[in-house]
Amino acid sequence: ERQVKFVQDHISSTENNLSNLHQSFGGYVKKIAKLRNKSDEIATAIYSYSEKESINKSVKFCLRELAGILATVGDCREVQIKNLDVRVVREFGQYDTLCHNAKSEVRNICGAKDREHNRRRHLNRTKAEAEVVKATSEVTRMQKALEEHVDIFEKKKLQDVKLILRNFVMEELSYHARAINLFTSAYNCIDKINENTDLEVIVCFSYLYPFFYRNEITNKKISQCKGVHYLVVYRNALFKKLL
Repeated sequence: ERQVKFVQDHISSTENNLSNLHQSFGGYVKKIAKLRNKSDEIATAIYSYSEKESINKSVKFCLRELAGILATVGDCREVQIKNLDVRVVREFGQYDTLCHNAKSEVRNICGAKDREHNRRRHLNRTKAEAEVVKATSEVTRMQKALEEHVDIFEKKKLQDVKLILRNFVMEELSYHARAINLFTSAYNCIDKINENTDLEVIVCFSYLYPFFYRNEITNKKISQCKGVHYLVVYRNALFKKLL
């Protein structure tokens, strides 16, 4: 009876622990999914900014490239989410059924064992010796079956926990390795923004707008104006003339 109680308690403890892991990893994956959605919103906002930007050329091109990189990061997160769900969350989730079946099997084995004990108590004297030997053999067989069942369950549990946790770590490493490369590219992309050149262009517009391309700029997007590329030259020439 002590052996049976130990087995039942151990299976219940395993069920509780793995259920907690299942819920925790499930919540983790849901949080990543929400983060992935927010990162998509950021990428969309950056791309929208790049489309509307018409004066600061380096900002425009870098923002467009950055939006693409962040979208790729989001795709990597999507792969991470799917793999974690399949290789971690669902694997832990199956133990709800496995533990339930294990406890049922233990109850079945114990029920057969109890029946053999009762049988031994009700034997008549003429058949006592032969039946006791038979009953003892049955009890021994049931006990061995219980031990084998526990060994199989425990071995599978240990192997699965090791494999599932390893899968989790490998998925995290895989995602973050790709993310590091992508965010490095994003950093280099942002570094290409030439604030001096873009500032010069806006200063040119503030100085020269009253004198040059009034109609052209009014009727077109600034990015389409033929004279935009020459504003710096005009400004410098104007300053030299004034001096």
